[in-house]
Amino acid sequence: MSSTVLCAEEWIDIVDEDEVEFIDDAEPEFDVDGDPSLDSGSNERWSKLDNLLSSTHFTLRHELAYGIEQPKDTVVNRSSLRLQWEQAISEHYFARFDGKTSYDIAFNDGRFPDSAVDEYRQQDDIRELFFQYSAGSVSVKLGKQIVIWGKADGAVVSDIMSPRDLTELVFTSIEDARRGQIMLVFDYYYRGKQAFEGITAQRQWTLVINPDVKVNEFPSAGHPYAYDFGELAISEDLIQQKRPGFSWRDAEVGLRWSQTWKKFDISFMVAEVNDDNPVFELVPGRFLATYPRYQMIGGGFNWSQGNFVWKGELGVKTNRRFNLEGSIDRRSTETIDLAFGLDYDANGRYTMSLELTNQHINENQENLLNVRRDETILYGVWSKNWFNETLTTTYTFMLQLQDFESFHRWEFEFDLTDHWRAELQLDYFSAKEDDTLLGQLADKHRIAVEVNFDF
Repeated sequence: MSSTVLCAEEWIDIVDEDEVEFIDDAEPEFDVDGDPSLDSGSNERWSKLDNLLSSTHFTLRHELAYGIEQPKDTVVNRSSLRLQWEQAISEHYFARFDGKTSYDIAFNDGRFPDSAVDEYRQQDDIRELFFQYSAGSVSVKLGKQIVIWGKADGAVVSDIMSPRDLTELVFTSIEDARRGQIMLVFDYYYRGKQAFEGITAQRQWTLVINPDVKVNEFPSAGHPYAYDFGELAISEDLIQQKRPGFSWRDAEVGLRWSQTWKKFDISFMVAEVNDDNPVFELVPGRFLATYPRYQMIGGGFNWSQGNFVWKGELGVKTNRRFNLEGSIDRRSTETIDLAFGLDYDANGRYTMSLELTNQHINENQENLLNVRRDETILYGVWSKNWFNETLTTTYTFMLQLQDFESFHRWEFEFDLTDHWRAELQLDYFSAKEDDTLLGQLADKHRIAVEVNFDF
């Protein structure tokens, strides 16, 4: 389910009164004079309940994953229940909820320390819970929500308002990995004054104020995918986290302008945010993991042409900080992130995506910790439906061009019924170095099975 929110005037049409089913086969009630009369209050309550349930979606899921090499054991054996609900409350008000609870049986077998068991065995998460007010061309959203700015699939270029849960690294889909934050979001919609080819452009301003600053979540010590600190050679016990936390005074701020005309859309954005990845400082007796502020100016476009959709994205980020190899010193510099790609639909026979991204660091030194001055990635996806669209096969690859290291994923998704889905997934990594982008995952190949029941 998409996290994109429309204005209230559009959401109010979600529930069509003609589609609301009333219970009309019950025995009619009688008033004191013996005249049959339907209980209008009861019908109204049933209507409201049916309206509420029609916009509620549950997903019961079980995931089982086995490590092929290291660890050569069960790494996930998790059941979860997810609830998604969205409702137009009135002409001007809209609400959305997205939450999940899960229990991982894999942490019951005694292989993991108590700290990991306490943190990962049973988890609850509310990804989104917000209210929206819309009047005319203005919309205001307040609450826990997810804001998606980027267009690139293989890298984070301008999608900097959406930190991710990377506890299970690349094994979690981008949609599931996004973390909600308590934000205040203002949207203003308007049309261009002059028409081109008889069509006026649709335009939008978006202001995001985020006092609930969250960062990327990485696996802690004891987790099967716990992070290797490489050249720093430090123990996680010596690391103290200094996460940003909740503060209106130190809130992240972003401003975005976008325009859609026919089959072309373009956007520009500026923002000041905290880095989602840690940068280390040495303080007496320990290492401090900090998340420094930086600024970004960027933009992106989508252009649909026949069977193709061309897309591009640019993000120029200043005051980015990186650690140096062999020390805990930090270096402040500028990065330029660029992505260009295409999506292709072969008239329903198959679909494919291809994307090239590059991060360039404007720093003369080559000894940045676990980071290259240029990191170029080729990312691709090919997907095809079979047997009346009851089986979908997907192949995904990521190739890091500097080290020629790669990641490969094969997926087979079965639509068993209208409610039941099953998926088989195989992940394989090819890497030569321990401290490269994919080197941390070189021995984490795995096979996974997932079963979903939607209701």
